[in-house]
Amino acid sequence: YTYSGIVFLSLKEVGVQAYPNPFHKEINVQLQLKTAELVKFRLVDFYGKEVYATAQSFTTGYHSVSLSMPTGCRRGMYVLEVSGAKGRLLQQKLLKK
Repeated sequence: YTYSGIVFLSLKEVGVQAYPNPFHKEINVQLQLKTAELVKFRLVDFYGKEVYATAQSFTTGYHSVSLSMPTGCRRGMYVLEVSGAKGRLLQQKLLKK
């Protein structure tokens, strides 16, 4: 077999990936934006409590962001929400070690 060099492909306005899962102290988010945009990141615990929130402006193109989690984050299930001007870009369940 041969593989292409394409690592990440999206036909939407934006492509988003979050890793690692499970995470320990930080979550890495990769974004591919077709337009400049203000992107909001929000981490919610199993009970619906927001434990982390931030927003950053990005230009068109590919970006990699590391989100450092607050020291009070306990082990368990979390939901990472990434949203932009046109709504939610990603909603992913993540497990904290």
